[in-house]
Amino acid sequence: MAEGGWSIAMECGANHTVALFSSVEGSVVYTWGQGEDGQLGLGDSDSRTVPCPVNMRSAISRDRTQGGSEASADNATMLEVACGAEHTLVILSSDGGPLACSWGEGDFGRLGNGQNDDMYMPQPLPALSGISVRRIACGDSHCMALLSVKGMLSFGNNQFGQLGLHHTENMNHPTAVPTFSEMEVVDAACGAEHTVAVTSTGRVYSWGWGCYGNLGVGDLGHQHVPQLVPLTAIPESDGKVVSVACGWRHSGLVTANGALYTFGWAKYGQLGHDTHTDHTQAFACKVDALNTHFVTRCVGGWRHTMAVTREGKLYAWGWNRFGQLGLGHTHDVKTPTPVLGLETERVIQVACGWRHTVAVSEARAVYTWGRGASGQLGHGTTGEERAPKKLELLDAILAEGPLKYAARNIVTPAANTIDNSNSMEVPQAELDVPQGQVPKRQRLMEVPERASLELVSDVELQSEEHPRGVPGS
Repeated sequence: MAEGGWSIAMECGANHTVALFSSVEGSVVYTWGQGEDGQLGLGDSDSRTVPCPVNMRSAISRDRTQGGSEASADNATMLEVACGAEHTLVILSSDGGPLACSWGEGDFGRLGNGQNDDMYMPQPLPALSGISVRRIACGDSHCMALLSVKGMLSFGNNQFGQLGLHHTENMNHPTAVPTFSEMEVVDAACGAEHTVAVTSTGRVYSWGWGCYGNLGVGDLGHQHVPQLVPLTAIPESDGKVVSVACGWRHSGLVTANGALYTFGWAKYGQLGHDTHTDHTQAFACKVDALNTHFVTRCVGGWRHTMAVTREGKLYAWGWNRFGQLGLGHTHDVKTPTPVLGLETERVIQVACGWRHTVAVSEARAVYTWGRGASGQLGHGTTGEERAPKKLELLDAILAEGPLKYAARNIVTPAANTIDNSNSMEVPQAELDVPQGQVPKRQRLMEVPERASLELVSDVELQSEEHPRGVPGS
């Protein structure tokens, strides 16, 4: 726990950011960035440019009425947070036991609540009520829940077998992954449509979309069943694998002795091997540029990668069109490079969105950089930042106390939003809208900035590299 009693956990979706504050006083979630699909949990589809507190009370109350745990909004502690591309999940604990909530885009069943509807406020996941979860991980539209003892659950999009259920049917409720019924899974990460997990014994498994070698098994096909990843290239001196990472189409492994190995898609240098050649062989390749550093954590963005060392130094490489590497420029980099402006900080945590990055220092300072078109940087603007910029509002929130600040700043739909005046909404009275759900805005025209910034250089992604089209702005 950080000095002053509050710890901070950060997560990023495609274009939104989530901060989880926890202490002995309780917990509170703040969100900002793109809100079109309800991923902010603030009750509407507007984007926010500054951190806004999420009201979890109604979701906890609904969990009780649906036969869930005896959780109280007054004593609930939020333990875990994870973001998919356009949705958010939180794991809570209270005197009544553990429970889970989700909100945001709901297609493919990614919210795990038995439905496929978008939810604009936190909703309980009855299937996870009372189940102790160690960790949660989300891909674009699929989710994994690691159980505290043995086993793993999955739900959401399963088009390429990324749920590991031996088939390709989508699941709108948490379902046990048969492979891990008797295994203790200690970490998992999700790419766009693939999953990587490591057990307590250091065995690594991967499954889902694999055409760029991102599964690390030498077979470029999709895998509907978790496959054991060969680790013969990792010497005993590096220790067993203890954590895993995924970008959109690439993967990483961190060992007990601080070595980093990556494999998969390398077009933008995101593997850190000083090359743009995909690594498709059935073995992981060591990131030699970090040989003299002890890596404690690696995370992947859409096409970029970040690593934190034991000394608290932050390294970045890969795609950099919007400054998401934090190097002061927008050139792609194919080897790990120190992030600018954090020389006096000891970084303890990093999270990646599709085109933005967030870091937390030991002193509880939060920095954001990269693309900000949806307000995902939290600075009150929609501009880009090519180097880390301190999120000053979070300092004020910590100074007052995250719970106290939240109590007097519960957001109304009209506050701190980005103007969507070029959109038309279907009147809510004309629709049958479930509790917590808001009708999605019916777009009459696309934002011109999206076309000018994305479609020209990313035209190749219209086909095989992104079957659903270019990710949204």
